Amino acid sequence: MNEPKRHHSVPEMLQRRFADGRGRLWFFDKDRPELGIRDTSASSLFVRNRQYTLKQSDGSRDWSLETLYSELEGEMHVLIDKVVPAIMRSEYPGLAPLERELLYRYIYEQWRRVPEVYDKLISDEAFATMHQATVAEYEKKYPHRPVTEEQRNRFADPGYLKAERQRARVLSLSRPSSTALAVAEKKGLYFVRTAPNRSFLIGSAPVVKLTPPGRSDLSMPDVELWLAIHPNVAIVLAGDQSKAGMMSLPAGYVRYINHAIAKQSEVFAGRDKALVASVARNFGCPPRIPF
Repeated sequence: MNEPKRHHSVPEMLQRRFADGRGRLWFFDKDRPELGIRDTSASSLFVRNRQYTLKQSDGSRDWSLETLYSELEGEMHVLIDKVVPAIMRSEYPGLAPLERELLYRYIYEQWRRVPEVYDKLISDEAFATMHQATVAEYEKKYPHRPVTEEQRNRFADPGYLKAERQRARVLSLSRPSSTALAVAEKKGLYFVRTAPNRSFLIGSAPVVKLTPPGRSDLSMPDVELWLAIHPNVAIVLAGDQSKAGMMSLPAGYVRYINHAIAKQSEVFAGRDKALVASVARNFGCPPRIPF
């Protein structure tokens, strides 16, 4: 099997649902606001080279994590096709136990797999500091085997640190926390939809965690996870597992969720250029000049 090199942190199957009638996504990159609103294909957005590939000490590559994500995305693709039409008919979808498990697992994996989440957990600078502390601890524990000058230089090399940080990220993603997933599965499963003339955005960090002041633990009933799976439909994990429901979302709350998505994402996109431009003005995008 040929190695897949282009890895999407937000899968193409989800992105395509947010595309316009031409199959294009209008997007805004907060790191390059001067470029304004541009359009692209789902194959070119939210993608990085080999971001889920583990490079072994012998130089070989293991891309089994990307394969696992692809399988999960394929299953979720089928389930979204089932769920969205029911929600648009104002019907709570009938889900088998395995389908419910899939929804929870997908949201959990989509939440933690994006670069923004790992960057928030540990920055490049923090990783370098942690690595230096590990070397110092090693030298203290094994004074008879000191680190050589050559090793010290290699450990301080930015390329080496980048590779090690990537390795640490892939290893952590390959070892999911059953405890964290179990906490998510104890929350109620809700579905919300927008009015036909309103749309959710999709971001490079698409899962939004809503927390009231002073409360951030996911086990708390009033801490919520939101994931838009269609411009007009989102899944919400909230409350406790004894509760479930469906509701139409007021326009003001759609705007609130879109701003939350945009705020935590490096890049955000949608089918509506005007909507993306409106939200982007909060992040340095210049207003359109009416010629």
